[in-house]
Amino acid sequence: MKRRSLYAGSLFLVAAALIVVCVSVAFALTMPTLDVQKQPTIAAGGTHTLAIEADGTLWAWGGNYYGQMGDGGSQNRSVPTWIVTADDWTTVAAGARHSLGIKADGALWAWGWNDCGQLGDATLIDRRAPVRIEQDTRWVAVAAGYGHSLGLKSNGTLWAWGWNTNGQLGQGASGDYYYPKRIGTATDWVAIAAGDYFCMALKSDGTLWTWGSNVDGQMGNGNNMDQLVPTQLGTATDWVAISAGGAHALALKSDGTLWAWGGNSCGQLGDGTRNNCLVPTRVGADSDWAAIAAGGNHSVALKVNGTLWTWGYNSEGQLGDGTKDTRSTPTRIGEDNDWVAVAAGDLHSLALKLSGMLCAWGRNNEGQVGESTTHNWYSPVPALLAVSMPGTITTTTTTSSTTTTTSSTTTTSYPSTSSTTSTTLVQATFGDVPASNPYHTAISGMAARKIIGGYSDNTFRPDNPVMRKQFAKMIVGAMGLPVTEDDWKDSSRPFTDCGLDPLTDLYPHDYIAVAKEEGLTTGKTATTFEPDANITRAQLATMVVRAAQASDMALDPVGSDYAGVFKKYNDATHGSNVKVAEYNGLLGGLPVGSSPASWLAGGATRGEVAQVLWNLMQKQ
Repeated sequence: MKRRSLYAGSLFLVAAALIVVCVSVAFALTMPTLDVQKQPTIAAGGTHTLAIEADGTLWAWGGNYYGQMGDGGSQNRSVPTWIVTADDWTTVAAGARHSLGIKADGALWAWGWNDCGQLGDATLIDRRAPVRIEQDTRWVAVAAGYGHSLGLKSNGTLWAWGWNTNGQLGQGASGDYYYPKRIGTATDWVAIAAGDYFCMALKSDGTLWTWGSNVDGQMGNGNNMDQLVPTQLGTATDWVAISAGGAHALALKSDGTLWAWGGNSCGQLGDGTRNNCLVPTRVGADSDWAAIAAGGNHSVALKVNGTLWTWGYNSEGQLGDGTKDTRSTPTRIGEDNDWVAVAAGDLHSLALKLSGMLCAWGRNNEGQVGESTTHNWYSPVPALLAVSMPGTITTTTTTSSTTTTTSSTTTTSYPSTSSTTSTTLVQATFGDVPASNPYHTAISGMAARKIIGGYSDNTFRPDNPVMRKQFAKMIVGAMGLPVTEDDWKDSSRPFTDCGLDPLTDLYPHDYIAVAKEEGLTTGKTATTFEPDANITRAQLATMVVRAAQASDMALDPVGSDYAGVFKKYNDATHGSNVKVAEYNGLLGGLPVGSSPASWLAGGATRGEVAQVLWNLMQKQ
């Protein structure tokens, strides 16, 4: 069974996540964050991703068939691409196949798919580059659904345009609008969120309002009837944050409690069941939630201590827990506690770290994860942003603060009311791997992706040998393959010398099982693996070639022009693979000794393994 494949086809669901403008939260916060003025804005759409850098530049990557990236073309891109239009963007929103943005002057722009008028330019013409919408300069927030859009103006008025089959434009009747249409007469709206076919909004008095499709109970009003105009949900006046998913809703109250309702077929409500909820239902007993993002059928959230949590559908790895297992309750992702913002698309997720590192994971068939490949990632991996992150960070040093959230995704800042500490960002590295080390780039890149790690004394020890079980974990991680406890079945283990699976070991046998299943290894013999033996450079070359082939990577056959150092290496097991690896650059950066055959028979070092796997990832 192949665990990784290249996907094709149309989009399914999309969630435009949280938008909150100047909403205060009373509960104590201790989470360190980027300064709000220097924090990038992030948005996850159907299969595309948007980000605004600290310098105001706009970047996009992923699906682009309808021009939703805004780069003027229709080519998908797996790395962040600068949208060369201006350097004064402040807010973005990503829908199923369209995008919205606001510039510093308050002007509204839109691009991408426009079959329903969701761009608001009074046409049904797709736009492959941002186009100005109206001439008003009072726009402060936007949200993008499947085929409709929402916007807020600085005077507190609420506007909508695009698809209106289920009343998602809030006009009291169906019928699409190809330009922004004001909803009602109220002037106290402060926050908006757009799901696939429904909408949510907050007023300044803390009340929550919903309208649009209600087939799964996403109105939260106890029935399944669509609502054609904004209708208050209950009587509570302490709502402070909202996020709309495919057909489910998330919201936070001022006491830090998390609530969910609507569709729950994949556990996306986090209540431990898969039953739809027609009214807001509290998620667990915790009261320290700080930020939320609802995806197609999954949810992402942060707590005030900077930890990252996910739940719901996970077929593409969008939960980031290293598996494809669906979760019906919040599950913590990793051990890090420096996350500061989250966003959720249809089948991929984003999160921002205090350091400014933007990570992504999940479905990546169109490059929406942004790390140069098109294979899925089952745990957070840094997106390859092409520009510098902010040069300084601000760390909160008090537990008394005010929360201000802006943008079309859950991008949250917590400015302290007392003193703060400013520090300069430096690239994390290992004490024994200076920039002059030939494997520095590879080791740093692999470590940033959490595929390899160092020791407790902040060393990497690049000259140490690598055991075969260690390499199995490394190469499975480099390929982004999901691993679960069910992969290694003790009763029918593939290698007799591995014994039962040591679940507490750093290198559990699950990784060996996955490597075997993917055809990366056939074992030392047909029945043995020799997990504690050191991997040789020849074995390294063979397994990397197999990994490339398992990834459907096009490797050039060794041509008649081949004159590499291994031309005369004709080992029956590894000879051809070594030549293919060298010919395709997979062994680049390795210092081959004077005797190629002897060098290949020697044990591979940690630095060499990092370099070869890095070569593989770059070629992917």
